[in-house]
Amino acid sequence: MNKKQGNITSTITLIISLAFLLITAIYIINTITPFVWYQKLQAIAEKYVYIIEKFGYLTDDEEQELYKDLQQDGFEIDKIVLDCPKSYLAYGTLFKFEITYTLSQEYNVIANGIKNEARSIPLQITKYGYSKI
Repeated sequence: MNKKQGNITSTITLIISLAFLLITAIYIINTITPFVWYQKLQAIAEKYVYIIEKFGYLTDDEEQELYKDLQQDGFEIDKIVLDCPKSYLAYGTLFKFEITYTLSQEYNVIANGIKNEARSIPLQITKYGYSKI
């Protein structure tokens, strides 16, 4: 009889531990996801700030290329707001390049039971540079 109680105790402990680890892993993934999307947006923004510095503005072709790059990285184009120079800037002119993306993230909340909720997280990259042409 002692062996059966030991097996049941070990099994219950194992199940509780696995449930705790699963909940912790889900929480960590939900917490890290916005940072991953932010880093992707950051990398694309740096590329296009360099292009604006080089050409003095963002051409229509380059803007289409920007949207293409964003879409290839998994961003939804309708959730992107872009603020950048669209006309030629003289040498040494300070410009602002800003991309805002609204990330929709679903996550589980444990309050009076497990609920699946969605939240919107605005990710905004603002960079400044000088026209070098």
